[in-house]
Amino acid sequence: MASFATPLGRAAMVALARRWAMRLLGAALVLWAVVVLWRELHSLAPAEVVANVRAWGVWRIALVICLAAASFTLTAIVEWMGLRWSGTPLPFPTAALRSFMVNGLIHSVGANVVTATIVRSWVYRRTDLRLLGSAATTAFAAMSLVLGLAVLVGAGLLTATPGQLHAVRLSIAPARAGAAITLGGVVAYVAACAAWPGALLFRKLRMPNARVAIGQAALGAVDNAISATMLWLLIGRGAAPYPAFIVAYPLAYLAGLLSTVPGGAGVFEAALVLLLPGVSRPALAAGFLGYRLIFYLAPLALALLLIAVEMARPFRPIDLGQGGQGPGAHPGSKGYPP
Repeated sequence: MASFATPLGRAAMVALARRWAMRLLGAALVLWAVVVLWRELHSLAPAEVVANVRAWGVWRIALVICLAAASFTLTAIVEWMGLRWSGTPLPFPTAALRSFMVNGLIHSVGANVVTATIVRSWVYRRTDLRLLGSAATTAFAAMSLVLGLAVLVGAGLLTATPGQLHAVRLSIAPARAGAAITLGGVVAYVAACAAWPGALLFRKLRMPNARVAIGQAALGAVDNAISATMLWLLIGRGAAPYPAFIVAYPLAYLAGLLSTVPGGAGVFEAALVLLLPGVSRPALAAGFLGYRLIFYLAPLALALLLIAVEMARPFRPIDLGQGGQGPGAHPGSKGYPP
């Protein structure tokens, strides 16, 4: 057993402290969410929420479903890019189907990077994707999500008017500073990829080039904007102005991610309730219900059905044609395939 006086022992102590800090943060956020949601929503009459649900109409529900499909399509494109970068190029239809199975599951039940890697490895077990390639694809998708959130919140904080910022309880100076930090981080990542494309990161895993980095940020931003638009449409007439909402949504999403609660359930809603003080509470509650049903529970049910069908099929490896070549080792320009 390593002593804490050794570098290995100190690293183990730091890792243990980090795990406990994240657990305590998650527990604190959940407790905070319970208090906020009870204080803000416990007096709602069910009839008020039902009235807002009925106000959606068929066309709005259809539009939200189409937006959900578009979001999962963008997620599939990111997955396909990540697979190519990891050295396991798959045809897009194959990658898209497995992307939905992976993301429909982990999107709803919640998963850290390790769990997501294990789930992805199992879903892709008929291919040449190995554990390292699965971890690389998971990291690629996670980076796209973080970059997209950063672009969305940074752009919102930068362009929102003082009145719109006031609607989400923010003042102009902290908002502009936050925009500089978040957008600066995205620019720094793209610049690093431009300066050192193909640089070795870990084993055969290499830095993507600037084109891929820009694609990650752009796809992530559009995907998160679509998700925000879904909830904004479901809240309906009682929603905040869209520029203000597009600032509040990624901040609430980040709070949900930090909580480590499956799907950020409760914490995401509590953060939005606090960030949108002027929004109708019945409209918010109805929007939350529709958003969770259409964007979380329905994809989860379909993903579980597809996984069940997959398990029932005889095991037969998928022919990749070119075959996997290890993370970052796909032929082409440094750090990414042509």
